[in-house]
Amino acid sequence: MNRLYMPNSGHPKGYPRVIITGEVELLTDIPDSLESIAQNDEHLQYMRAINYTTSVTVPLKNVERTFGAFALAMSESGRTFDGNDVALLEELGKLASLAIENARLYRQARDQ
Repeated sequence: MNRLYMPNSGHPKGYPRVIITGEVELLTDIPDSLESIAQNDEHLQYMRAINYTTSVTVPLKNVERTFGAFALAMSESGRTFDGNDVALLEELGKLASLAIENARLYRQARDQ
């Protein structure tokens, strides 16, 4: 869906906002906010068909900047993310960021 509907960096929700702020985002009101997120009627229909209920987006960052984010969402199960899930995903984001940074530094050292 991201290839068809690239998220708008000015939107107040989603991974562009997480990359800009460097803060975790927990959304528990997705069905209520779909119309404000949708870029057109077709996009709205796609998102309703997926039936998202909740999502967590976590920044990937190093000391200098936020360089990415990953998101997880729930749909059919009806389950929602809670504080324990968010804490675990934040830790996963830190570990992933560290692994990415180590790979970048290794590549840089190898190339020199």
